[in-house]
Amino acid sequence: MLKSCNICGGMHKVGVRCPQKKFAKKSGGDEDSFRSSKLWQNKREEIKQRDKYLCVYCLKKHEGKQLSKDMINYRALSVHHIIPLCEDYDKRLDNGNLITLCRACHEEAEQGKISRDTLRQMIGYPPSL
Repeated sequence: MLKSCNICGGMHKVGVRCPQKKFAKKSGGDEDSFRSSKLWQNKREEIKQRDKYLCVYCLKKHEGKQLSKDMINYRALSVHHIIPLCEDYDKRLDNGNLITLCRACHEEAEQGKISRDTLRQMIGYPPSL
């Protein structure tokens, strides 16, 4: 017996999985549990406070210039793991592995367009505002 497939529009035998159907990503695991933990929420807030709720990369990029509101993104801030959790889970709460970035800079860091060494050198910048 055949049935109409709502994924590919073709016909398949009843009980046969369509080869075009994507597998759902399994949720759970240490990384997912960690990201939703109170421990991470507290650490994330601590790092944002340390970085004065600013994208450290944007601030450093415009160092020495007269800053305007459009030069620094104050919204969509996140805390970035320089060494990702999947590479070294033990560094998940290490202040020396965490930095505040805006959405655009975070994406560049994830893609490797901003090097890990560059980000490590910026930790703690600016010392005070």
